[in-house]
Amino acid sequence: MPPQSSRYLLAALLLTHSVAHADSDPSQWQCRPKADGQGWDCQAAPVTPGPYRLPPLPTVSDATPVSGPSPLMSRSGEPQTPAQMTAAAALAPRRTLTPAELNWQPSADAGCCEGSYVDPLADIDKISNDPEDSPLKVTADSGELQESGEHFVLEGGIAFQQGYRQGSSNRAEVLRTEDRVIFEGDVTLQEPGLLILADRVQINTATDTGAAENVHFVMYEERIRGDAGRLDILGDGIYQLSDSNYTTCEPLDHAWDLHAGEIHVDQNTGIGTAKDAVLHLETIPVAYIPYLQFPVDDRRMSGFLWPTISHSSNSGFEIATPYYFNLAPNYDATFAPRYIEDRGMMYELGTRYLSPLDEWMLGIAYLNNDTQYRDDQIDNKLNSIPPQPVAPSDYSADIDRWLITLNERGVLGNGWRSRIDYTRVSDDDYFRDLDTVSIEASRQTNLQQTGVLAYTSDLWSFTASLEDYQTLNDDAKEQYALLPHLELIKSADGESFSPSWLLLADYSFFDSDERIRGQRLYTEPGVTFPMRWSAGYITPTAKVRQVNYTLNNSNENGVVYNYTPATWVPPGPAPIMSWPDDPDFIRPLPGTEITGQPSATVPMFSLDAGLFFERDMTWNDSPYLQTFEPRLYYLYADYEDQTNLPNFDTSEIDFSYRSLYRESRFNGYDRLDDANQTTVGVMSRFTDQETGRETFNVGIGQIFYNRDRRVSVTQVAALTPVYTSPYSEIAAEAMYAPSENFRLTTGISWDPDTNKTSEGGFAGQWLPTERMLFNLGYRYRREAPQFDPTTGEFVNSDIDQVDFSAVIPLNHQWRLFARWNYDLTANDSLETLGGIEYESCCWMVRAVYQEAIDGALNIDNNNFVADDELERDYAFFLQFQLKGLGDLADKVDDVLDNAIPGFDVLSGR
Repeated sequence: MPPQSSRYLLAALLLTHSVAHADSDPSQWQCRPKADGQGWDCQAAPVTPGPYRLPPLPTVSDATPVSGPSPLMSRSGEPQTPAQMTAAAALAPRRTLTPAELNWQPSADAGCCEGSYVDPLADIDKISNDPEDSPLKVTADSGELQESGEHFVLEGGIAFQQGYRQGSSNRAEVLRTEDRVIFEGDVTLQEPGLLILADRVQINTATDTGAAENVHFVMYEERIRGDAGRLDILGDGIYQLSDSNYTTCEPLDHAWDLHAGEIHVDQNTGIGTAKDAVLHLETIPVAYIPYLQFPVDDRRMSGFLWPTISHSSNSGFEIATPYYFNLAPNYDATFAPRYIEDRGMMYELGTRYLSPLDEWMLGIAYLNNDTQYRDDQIDNKLNSIPPQPVAPSDYSADIDRWLITLNERGVLGNGWRSRIDYTRVSDDDYFRDLDTVSIEASRQTNLQQTGVLAYTSDLWSFTASLEDYQTLNDDAKEQYALLPHLELIKSADGESFSPSWLLLADYSFFDSDERIRGQRLYTEPGVTFPMRWSAGYITPTAKVRQVNYTLNNSNENGVVYNYTPATWVPPGPAPIMSWPDDPDFIRPLPGTEITGQPSATVPMFSLDAGLFFERDMTWNDSPYLQTFEPRLYYLYADYEDQTNLPNFDTSEIDFSYRSLYRESRFNGYDRLDDANQTTVGVMSRFTDQETGRETFNVGIGQIFYNRDRRVSVTQVAALTPVYTSPYSEIAAEAMYAPSENFRLTTGISWDPDTNKTSEGGFAGQWLPTERMLFNLGYRYRREAPQFDPTTGEFVNSDIDQVDFSAVIPLNHQWRLFARWNYDLTANDSLETLGGIEYESCCWMVRAVYQEAIDGALNIDNNNFVADDELERDYAFFLQFQLKGLGDLADKVDDVLDNAIPGFDVLSGR
């Protein structure tokens, strides 16, 4: 109970000059403090006592006990020492309260609990019922005033209320000269969120000190209950509990509790301290904790966090014990030593800093001499085809492994913002072998090393950045470093029937140690004239696209490929293996070398037009609005020979419904595609008029080409048509969401020439209850065969995969977790996860097993691995949580979040 509670709730009971005697009706009084702060003004007033409860006891922190004699008195008026009060409490042991006395309401709809606490003051307006601004109202069956006027006794049915604070007892005794108030017999104190029950409470109103015997308390929102043999109020927001128990289990359930001989709570620092604490599971003591600090509010504090424990095939048994440093309100740090059975000791340090303009996060991890990784590297050399030589020094080499990550997010004002994303690791296999415990780090194939400064206004945006990448997979294409990258954009103002000027300017310097390097400037000025009506729109747009290069070297040095399907002949000894569709490593034909300052300029025109039709309809007895939205999109772009242009970062966009209305079939600015084409499409939407939610939509479209397309990512020869089909595939997509708990999306591309589906799939999610979840997805893509340099043959590269995941409750306490990602082409499982959970009202345990393919490529020698040689990684996680004390392995939450889409939402994160 905070110090203000005792001051206003109890001192106001000094009614010695106002209360006389009650015959049949209870005496009722309304009192306010005098304006000068000296004494009280009281008058008779009607009052109806309500339910009597109060707020949760603050936990106690390090506090120096009050020195000198105790201010508390016995009923006889003699001083009573803390030892005497503790002895008295022992003579009257705490009884077991019924669930009803703790405001517990049994319910079959309380999730994993058998019921819930019902706070009778939960809906009260705390602002308008602030105790400091409210009068004290008191009722009692009878009152007695001694002749001296200094000793006042209330007997029977005592009820008092001041604002949102309420209380009751069987007897109250006031000694005005000693500033003491004694409550006895079924003492109840309550305010929103908290209930306190006690046998006896003594308060010194002058010093705001006091004590209570045989205390029970309930914190409704946190579902915490406990008791204490004695509660000392030491003043100035400092409390001490003796012989105390604490648990989040429901009433009459003792699955676990924490018993402490002494608990101090300091509300000024927000720190609680427990001494001689013992953790009990049922009646069995399982852990003795001589000293424990914990936060009693939202403020952070230094101390050990719960350890994380796991086991995996890569590293064996692992345990980490993080320690949190609360250095200042705006910066902190976490240091996590980790013991990894097969690798040794690893150390992580994560720091955070917050300023008025930005926030920073720095993370460092270091593992000294990973002997397991050294042995793995030697095995890979010996088992490669052909085997690679192993030097004697390889067996004794020290291999240190490390990670560094730096993140910054800044809002500098006036539209300016900044961002830094920098992550680097010691080797390509770091994330395959190791994970992070206390550091948030990217796990992408190409780790970003980027710094960005950007500006945004209503029509203009500007971005300046430095970008580099660390590629962790030898099979992945190395990313260029952009040193720097500048982009300026002027958007349309959106005003109808008014011309709007457009501009896109992009400058990049592409840097690489092995590939062609140089500068690229891309500009795209234009104008658009949007015309909009309620029934439709027409938007013509004209642009000029231009790209200019200044190259520092050329692509004359490259790998020559013979495209005879069964033969691959490299020139010279031990060439660099690369895919034949990578223009940066293919030696160009004589006369087509890329060098110097090439450029290209292409004008472009587009016309986008659409109509809106709508009608009212009824579906399943519900009113709906259906729209019918035909759309016509014409695109023209001139052709220019671009065989002399390099390709730094451009690729062709996968064809889908979303690509029907794009201005370019490429990502990036190294190719200015030629076009003379018309897209015809239609979309229909169904909107529930009662909820305003779109429950179904379907769209379909196709592109009709008026001429062959010549520009491609890789040019073989000038003027050679690359795409000759007069029309594209037919693309469609649909969405169906009959409720907030079910959603199904699907997309398909159908080739009318072959009468086959080239790509398709669907993804569905269903949440039938608050604890149940199902995901089902299917993806299919037919791709051109890929060349295998080890066999000289083309291999099937189709994608045909199904992905299923679920959270299935067996009852209120038990749940199952599952995830299965299966490749139908290879007839092999890509990832499997299974788990089980038991959760009660106050504790939870999870066991999760995960298995996944380590990789379909041996990235050390860039050779395909046979199916029977595919390695699999497995990991087993055990999570045990005592609700209210913390998690022993919250890494399991991350595993389930990544494996089961929607699990974080299901768990309330």
